Amino acid sequence: MLFRSVGVPRGECFGLLGVNGAGKTTTMRMITGDTEITSGDVFVGGHSVHTHRDKARQHLGYCPQFDALPDKLTVKETVALYARIRGVPAGRVQQCVQDMIKCMCLEAHQDQCCEYLSGGNKRKLSTALALIGDPDVILLDEPSTGVDVGARRFLWEVIGGLRERGHAIVLTSHAMEECQVLCTRLTIMVHGQFRCLGSPMQLKSKYGGGYTLTIKADLTNDSNQETNNAASACAVPIEADNKSEGSGNSKPFGETILSIKGFMNQMVPEAKDRKSVV
Repeated sequence: MLFRSVGVPRGECFGLLGVNGAGKTTTMRMITGDTEITSGDVFVGGHSVHTHRDKARQHLGYCPQFDALPDKLTVKETVALYARIRGVPAGRVQQCVQDMIKCMCLEAHQDQCCEYLSGGNKRKLSTALALIGDPDVILLDEPSTGVDVGARRFLWEVIGGLRERGHAIVLTSHAMEECQVLCTRLTIMVHGQFRCLGSPMQLKSKYGGGYTLTIKADLTNDSNQETNNAASACAVPIEADNKSEGSGNSKPFGETILSIKGFMNQMVPEAKDRKSVV
């Protein structure tokens, strides 16, 4: 199914979900006008990106996938620079700097050069730069990639607050969990095309059938016998990888799970009726 026209109204967070190479970042770059649109058009705030690119960009805030920060400027200097580029009046630049730093909880790092910031703080700063000028449409290209759990949750709260205040948000992500928390609608992209469209719950109920099996094992020598005994009880032969103990056994743990499909059929009987269990 191909979708010829998709709109993102105020107060909505629209998610682009897909693997690497699906076309998420390219879609973002077409919205900003950095990549030429070969067919069709994009309208931002009623202005065509194709014919009125500068006017369309006045309504946009963009957080790229990779942090584009000046290494030798401090956090305060970076926000002030982008505020001037954005067109914030000179008398309001300092207030804008304070507001953005406070919004992203970067007070402790405001005098630190960008090159010395942690990955999480760089993503916070990149997100702050996208919010300068209170744009109507905010593009966030994998904003939580490479950050720890605490920073990720913080960014999710900020993005949720932006949506509640009436901003239109377009978000790219690899994780359904992130889209489920933030997005009111999302699409799954494959080779540059929208293959399905709906709310996270609609897509999960339609395409989310099946089970996820996670196996964890303590591979130290003291627990090898216990691990094998537990595996035998489940009819899943497992040989622990003792490479870390210097025994020379370098067989990958994944290769030792010899009958995982039988294990799934034993533990989840209703899965037998499915064509693919694993």
